[in-house]
Amino acid sequence: MNAAGQLAGLDRAAAQQLLLEAVKGFNEQDEESLQGVEWQEWIKVGPIALEFPLTVTGVEVGLDAALKRLAQDDTEGTVATVRSIKDERRRAAAQVVLTAAMFEQVVARQH
Repeated sequence: MNAAGQLAGLDRAAAQQLLLEAVKGFNEQDEESLQGVEWQEWIKVGPIALEFPLTVTGVEVGLDAALKRLAQDDTEGTVATVRSIKDERRRAAAQVVLTAAMFEQVVARQH
């Protein structure tokens, strides 16, 4: 999905196709496989435990930036693709990000 977001500004059709393929790939996975994917690490020292995000410079692991770019380029296509996510939790998270991006677009047009 992140690659689709980065491609959005260069090739709209290819970005939407890549997004569709990513969602199809997620939908083909079983719930157990998806639960094992985490982008943070828990570090515990004695009684104290803290969560640290795993980051790689130049690589976005969240959906926020990707969905915002895709929505700017093709709102209707992105909404339709997000609705096809089978996992309810991930679909809900993507819909929240997408809704926020759409509100930002409306506010930007008014100013």
